[in-house]
Amino acid sequence: MSTMSLAEAADIFVETTPAIKELEAQRGTAKQVLLEHFRKTGRHSYKGRIGYSRSLRTVLDQEKVKRELGRRLPKFQKTVSSESVTVLS
Repeated sequence: MSTMSLAEAADIFVETTPAIKELEAQRGTAKQVLLEHFRKTGRHSYKGRIGYSRSLRTVLDQEKVKRELGRRLPKFQKTVSSESVTVLS
């Protein structure tokens, strides 16, 4: 168990959330600039600090599956549980 109190945890969670959101926004912008560079130059790294890779993967076309299964769809669905914590104010 952590030595952090519940009050400390709440304070840290509330205080760090806006900073994390701002950093995520900045990181997203930086990522787009880097992707543009890699696509334009064809390179796979930047100064040995940032790496670029590209891959393909197969994904399920969910809308097509839903149309295909129609009324049988609920038979293949399941409910999953999730938990989250959010800042309320």
